[in-house]
Amino acid sequence: MSDAQTVLSPTPPPWPRWQALWALTRPGFLWLSISAAAVGLAKQGRLQSDDLWRSVFVLALIALAHAAINAWNDVHDARSGADRDNQARIAPFCGGSRALQEGRLHIGDAQRLVWVLTACVIGGGVALSLLSQPVLGLVGLLGMLLGWAYSAPPFALMRHGWGELTVALCWALIPIGAHLALSGSLSLDLWLIALGPALGACAILVIANVADLQADAANGKRTLVVRFGALRALQGFILLQAALWILLVYAVSTARLPALSLLALLALPFSGYAVWLARRARSQRDPLKLAIPAAIHTSLIYNLGLAFGLGLS
Repeated sequence: MSDAQTVLSPTPPPWPRWQALWALTRPGFLWLSISAAAVGLAKQGRLQSDDLWRSVFVLALIALAHAAINAWNDVHDARSGADRDNQARIAPFCGGSRALQEGRLHIGDAQRLVWVLTACVIGGGVALSLLSQPVLGLVGLLGMLLGWAYSAPPFALMRHGWGELTVALCWALIPIGAHLALSGSLSLDLWLIALGPALGACAILVIANVADLQADAANGKRTLVVRFGALRALQGFILLQAALWILLVYAVSTARLPALSLLALLALPFSGYAVWLARRARSQRDPLKLAIPAAIHTSLIYNLGLAFGLGLS
């Protein structure tokens, strides 16, 4: 009997089918990618009527891409048994959506959802590339491939110590792609702006992986937390939070970002709280229950603050 058959039950799902499909996309986390895309759109700074509609389309496309990758990740974690065996998860931040385990959604339905979402993203990406510039298609394709390779064999990058770097790169590509969709151009400043969402997303993954340390190690995942231990990972999380603010101050002080970009400092209290909790988590697990959402709020508010600052400048 295959792993998928072991995990998934053919009995009628206790959740409504639409609810299980919706949960599989992990909709609450899509705001992180939407906020990162908003940074790239605001960098262009031109919100004429045509750009406004295109911006809405870009945000929808980014959300669909993120949803497809979330669902794909759940499918592969169901096949490997990673989500099934993660009984000590901190819900809803760790251990997947549970649509395939608790909702008993059939894996075939999950795969069909992934392919439908992926087809929509590819079709929309091709249309955007034709409206803007061909390099946008390459950026979007790279992002989707990395999102797929994060958990899918034969690459399964998260199992070989490359998961955190992959997530950081994906989140850097989001504002870059959004900027290019409005016919913007690649520049050093754009890459600098993209680092903020990348650092925030990587920090979230690191602190979440600390909570999943035992389950990931038992399942053969070679995350940085598994490879180097929880204490070093927590130190890395603190460094990522510090890097977020050093980057912002440097960019504004060197005039690479406008002064209004300091609106991103609205996220600083959440970052400080997350760091304080991370320090406490060195000796106990309970602070992680609050540290993970604090890291999520840090990234979300940072991205939105930066987007507003860029848009108003």
